[in-house]
Amino acid sequence: MPLSPGTRLGAYEIVAAIGAGGMGEVYRARDTRLKRDVAVKVLPDAFSQDPDRLARFQREAEVLATLNHPNIAAVYGLEQANGIHAIVMELVEGQTLADLVRRGPMAVPDALRIAGQLTDALDAAHEKGIVHRDLKPANVKITPEGVVKVLDFGLAKAAASSVAGETPPSQAPTTMTLGGTREGVILGTASYMSPEQARGQTVDRRTDVWAFGCVLYEMLTGRRAFDGATTTDILAAVLDREPDWSVLPIGVPSVLRRVLRRCLEKDPKRRFRDIGDAGADIVEARAGDVRDDSARSQPSSKARVIGLTAAAVVVAVGVGAAVWISRNSPSIPAARELRLEITTPWTKSLEGLAVSPDGATIVTVAATSGIRTGLWLRELNSGISRPLGGSDGATYPFWSPDGRSIGFFADGKLKRIDLAGGAAQTLADAPNAQGGTWSRDGTILFTPTQILPIHRVTITGGSIAVTRLEPSQLGHLHPQFLPDGIHFLYFASGTADKRGVYVARLDGSDVRRLMDANGPAIFAPPGYLLFVRGTVLFAQPFDPVKLALGGDAIRVDDDVENVGSWPALSAAASGAIVYRARSPAGDHQLVWYDRAGSELTRLGEPSAAGQAAAVSPDGRQMALGRVVDGKRDIWLLELARGVLSRFTADGGVGPLWMPDGSGIVFASNRGGGLGVYRKSIVSSVEEPLVVVKGENANVADISPDGRVLLYHRADRKTRLDIWALPLESGGAPFPVVQTSGEDVNGQFAPNGTWLAYQSDESDRYQVSVRSFRGSGRAIQVTADGGTQPRWRRDGRELFYLDLDGRLMAVPITFTRDGQSVDVGVPSPLFQTRIGGANISQRDYLVAPDGQRFLLDTPVGDTSPPIKVILNWRP
Repeated sequence: MPLSPGTRLGAYEIVAAIGAGGMGEVYRARDTRLKRDVAVKVLPDAFSQDPDRLARFQREAEVLATLNHPNIAAVYGLEQANGIHAIVMELVEGQTLADLVRRGPMAVPDALRIAGQLTDALDAAHEKGIVHRDLKPANVKITPEGVVKVLDFGLAKAAASSVAGETPPSQAPTTMTLGGTREGVILGTASYMSPEQARGQTVDRRTDVWAFGCVLYEMLTGRRAFDGATTTDILAAVLDREPDWSVLPIGVPSVLRRVLRRCLEKDPKRRFRDIGDAGADIVEARAGDVRDDSARSQPSSKARVIGLTAAAVVVAVGVGAAVWISRNSPSIPAARELRLEITTPWTKSLEGLAVSPDGATIVTVAATSGIRTGLWLRELNSGISRPLGGSDGATYPFWSPDGRSIGFFADGKLKRIDLAGGAAQTLADAPNAQGGTWSRDGTILFTPTQILPIHRVTITGGSIAVTRLEPSQLGHLHPQFLPDGIHFLYFASGTADKRGVYVARLDGSDVRRLMDANGPAIFAPPGYLLFVRGTVLFAQPFDPVKLALGGDAIRVDDDVENVGSWPALSAAASGAIVYRARSPAGDHQLVWYDRAGSELTRLGEPSAAGQAAAVSPDGRQMALGRVVDGKRDIWLLELARGVLSRFTADGGVGPLWMPDGSGIVFASNRGGGLGVYRKSIVSSVEEPLVVVKGENANVADISPDGRVLLYHRADRKTRLDIWALPLESGGAPFPVVQTSGEDVNGQFAPNGTWLAYQSDESDRYQVSVRSFRGSGRAIQVTADGGTQPRWRRDGRELFYLDLDGRLMAVPITFTRDGQSVDVGVPSPLFQTRIGGANISQRDYLVAPDGQRFLLDTPVGDTSPPIKVILNWRP
């Protein structure tokens, strides 16, 4: 019967249940004598009532207690109280290997690290004559430090317990009796049984070798070597069928493939006799030595001479044949360079594209409507783009080396999805990701936020940093593996002396700065770095072995989209290059709509995307962000005459008018990191308000009295927060909203005492309101997500965009003293064509009376075309 917390078994006090299985129930307990936590496994009643079994188990436990190995969970002793028999074991924290392989194939280095520790554990036990007989991922734990611990070692041999519960056949411990004899007992789990074990024959250490092969196969492929709908189906596969060797990733070295085949030989005589043989090959694979068996012994001097002579003859014959062919056959011309353009669904995420390793398929980020984006696939031999299900909210896609899977970021997570089908799998936290890359051995690098170093996904599902930020560097962004799978490129943002394109080893060493740059570079065969300056795509020779640039950069194209710190650019291992053409000058139009979504008037002429527009308090001018010749600045538009004039000359985004119309506050990265500046509208006087190195700042709103500025500030622990800066008193900035989520788009209510904002603390953006200076809790306005809150001037309504891009309205009622607020039920107004939830965007403005809305509306139904270069010859 289950034990409740507080129950005592001798010196052990039960704390909580951990799990249950065929060997009984497992509890966390406190050792009151030694003051440590332990695992207590209570044996089944049928087991406890059998004197023969208990005596046998006592002997086995005594042997197991002698196993003192760092990769085997220790047995501390047996305990008996009130008719309950239990075994006391080491409490191992962490995840089981079953939890890890459930997420999909592991990177080869991670699988090797686990496999090496498994072989050490099995070898130590086999030396003492102990055979596990039920090795499987569920019986292996990985501690947070990456240490492997094998559980239930030898217990399967000591006890024959029946299957309990509704465990799937592939995981259920199978116990069958043939002919009613002990020699006929089959113990183990069907998917990991050796053929002799499945037949009920006598087993030895080679049955653990087989199970190890099954576990290793599952780590590398993400699927079981032998599976089926029923136990009978699984056992039939074990006895008669081979594993599907074709699903092994291409990055698995030959020595590791040989280990798998030798472990999974159905004839025990042909299988590895000792697990130590497999362990030696694992060590060899980890060292990167993938020599063939024929090369394992050193040849004699005579053999080396013969070999060299034979090689020379082969080379001579080959060269002679090539010369003969060149003289006697018509020349075969090199493939001609081909350039083409393809159209994709409309998207604001122009940088979200990647070409598959074979150059045949392009994945893009697009949104058919609303703010939620997704992945679309376009095969070059097809004229149709198709959405990829399960990729809602995706940004920055990147391919697996075999082209079967895609990595992407959504909902603050790094995810992967298989093209063959199935749900996306979450790999790690990535609150505000900035690109990822995938090596041949399965290693994934990515940047969790724009102010962190490059991280590597760990085998336990978390991530660890592999680069280190230098002083004056803000973040390491957009990694890309080089062909060796050991070195990678990345872009470091920061001050002019520290920013640029860098290369480093996977272990974080051998860091080199390759060039000064405002954005990343990517490697393209046969040996070039591609990068964008302004709107021009350049290529510069690069040696991926010496890790050195050589020669001069050459122009590839003069019309490339450059979005912030990441150009819309990708290159395939096959040599294909894809990039987004520059947005046309008239791809967006400012349009006034009524509450039903009917178009009223168009403001000015079509232009490039007008980022974060703001109308002056007197209604005569509009400040908006424009990109001209690849440079982003703030421009002023006279609404009556339609005349545009440049307002900033050194960069600027997100303009806000001072309430008295005397000047504009904006953000700029001119100081090596985003800072906040204020510039007079009537003179060239400009002053920095907030410039904090290492903390990106971006403007959000100004209080109605003009005394306080709200802005976003990045933090390596709390991601993005909303801060306030007193503008007149010279006071110090202070945090207003600071949660574990991304808190942005703060907007003062007209009374100046409340504010609305959006936060993804609950894994998706939600709009909330809270007191500006009070300590009261936030009141969540939305239930299904929302962004970009805006107030009506009288404060009686709050507007926002839901995640489908609909403009929503919420009634708001403040008490007379302004100390509390009642929030009504949101109702939809109309569907917009705003795509993307960029924190620096202000995609719409609200007229003072709340009856009209000015939207930055895309012109047409497609985005700028994607350009493709095949067979590129510099």
